[in-house]
Amino acid sequence: SDAEWREGDEAAAANTAASAASAMQPAAHPPGFESAARQEHLSEAAALRGHHMAEARDASEVSEQQAFAERYQAMAPTMPWIPPPAARPVPEWAAGEDSTEVAAENLRQSRVMAVAGGGPND
Repeated sequence: SDAEWREGDEAAAANTAASAASAMQPAAHPPGFESAARQEHLSEAAALRGHHMAEARDASEVSEQQAFAERYQAMAPTMPWIPPPAARPVPEWAAGEDSTEVAAENLRQSRVMAVAGGGPND
């Protein structure tokens, strides 16, 4: 009776030890599993690095925007605007009646040959 219990306990302990030993051994994986797992690990690491770089880039953009806002505030006017005096026309100024531009343009156009082409708009 006590011996039977001890034998049962010893057998259970042996089974527990055997299952613990098998749990510590790496499981049998299909061929190529290690390289696939390594590739997945590397791609996850690259994604994390990219995420960290994006966070750093966002932080630098925020600091750049803050610096721009400070420079913009520093450009605020320090004295009130005074409008310039009104311009008064001088009688000696030409107002178009004495212009020679129209005659000069007509002379230029008469000297230039017209362009004739076979483009889609002709």
